[in-house]
Amino acid sequence: MRRTLLLLVALWALAYLPTLGVRNFRLEEGRRSTPALEMLHTGDFLTPRLFGETYLSKPPLYFWIVAGTKTLIGGAQDQSPTRWHWATRLPSAVGALLGALVLLGFARRTLPQQTRAIAALAWLATVILLDKGTLGELDALLSSLLLLSLALLYDAFDRDPQGAPTVKQWAWAGLPMAAAVLMKGPGGPLEFYSALPLFLLVQVGVSRTARILLSPGHLLFILLSLLPTAVWVAALMAQDHLTIAQLGNIWGHQAALDEVGLMPSRGPASFPWERYATFLPGVFTMTLPWSLVAVPALLPPVARWAGLLPPRHTVDPQPAVTALYRFLAAGMVGITLVFYLYPGAQERHMMGVAFQSTTLAVLLLCSPTLAEKLRPRFPKAWASVPEGPLPAIAAGVAISVLIGWAIASTIFVIKKAPSDITAIAHGQIDARLPTDRPAYTTRTFASSRGNGYYNILFYADLRLGQQGGLRALPEEVPLPPGPFTLIAAPQDLA
Repeated sequence: MRRTLLLLVALWALAYLPTLGVRNFRLEEGRRSTPALEMLHTGDFLTPRLFGETYLSKPPLYFWIVAGTKTLIGGAQDQSPTRWHWATRLPSAVGALLGALVLLGFARRTLPQQTRAIAALAWLATVILLDKGTLGELDALLSSLLLLSLALLYDAFDRDPQGAPTVKQWAWAGLPMAAAVLMKGPGGPLEFYSALPLFLLVQVGVSRTARILLSPGHLLFILLSLLPTAVWVAALMAQDHLTIAQLGNIWGHQAALDEVGLMPSRGPASFPWERYATFLPGVFTMTLPWSLVAVPALLPPVARWAGLLPPRHTVDPQPAVTALYRFLAAGMVGITLVFYLYPGAQERHMMGVAFQSTTLAVLLLCSPTLAEKLRPRFPKAWASVPEGPLPAIAAGVAISVLIGWAIASTIFVIKKAPSDITAIAHGQIDARLPTDRPAYTTRTFASSRGNGYYNILFYADLRLGQQGGLRALPEEVPLPPGPFTLIAAPQDLA
């Protein structure tokens, strides 16, 4: 285990850390770093703000983590862009490592240590983790918190496939879920409850599922999950005079409740044919290379052939393996189905399914039954290995992906740096941005795809940090007295 940990951490560091401080912000990173920057400048850690405007689309946990990381690695008033890159992205990278460490201990009574080690490597070597785990966004850390919550709860079925979680196990599972809710709001529980009830129905039947979900332990889990966010909301209402209706409107639109008719729509919308056509291929792509094995493993004939399910009409010789297979398969199917049908969901919201996909693929590749059936087809040099060559091949693929990503991403970042649009715009704005007068930005932030505007403005905000940073141009008349600087994209000028 010591050697496994050393190898895992070394490969994680090689694949995830080299470019954290090098690349300019992209996608949502500007909207994750700016609230943390304003918290450090104002000293108000209760209300997230984006260029002076209250920003409540996400609860504050990730902003707190970024602000804390920045304080540790550079001090609250340090203005180095490189250290801000590190502070914003390191929590995400550590989140990816957390998921790998959870998999090292997942289902330890059913899975041998070698299988768990390969699953941890496979998790790190999944396409979506390699992308999102090196970005300053919520997804990687959120997915690992959900994985930890599910793993702690599954321990009950690892002990007894026909058992039920104890109050203590529910309580432990509620702690990482509380962090997930304080980071993402309703998004965390949506993935959790997309996976768990389906597994319970298949594993223990309808009546026992109802008893488990109505048990005191589950009620305690819900209470623990919601309590930190409820405390934050109460403090926010007391300080900012925010109402539940206002916050519900913000989070409702964030969760796309208007698109499913649960709240008034902001405007007419056409049916998203393109989204429904590309969603499933997108999920398959983002969980490569393991989806190549995991998707066929969902088919019952394949699972029975590989020994993950018992033959029909026979006594199950390995109920623990069957329960684990059902848990992973139910997670893949349940999360994918719910998010596919939910209009506001995007492929990147499906990171939670990476855990089930990678682990199910490794479970099949490391199956002793499968190795025994394939033994006549193995080369003679491999025929004497009890587990066959497939586990070694899976580990080799994972290690190769991690090393290849480290090399390719480093070369790409260095090659792309001179033409990076954010860096060019940042330089142009920085050269024309006086620090002796107020600076304002527009309120629309609708000027470019990929939220590039937020990222560009973050660097300007960093430049003006000691003077109070950027503020949104007031809607009311008159405008601020005296000269000021306005930063706006062409689409915003009107």
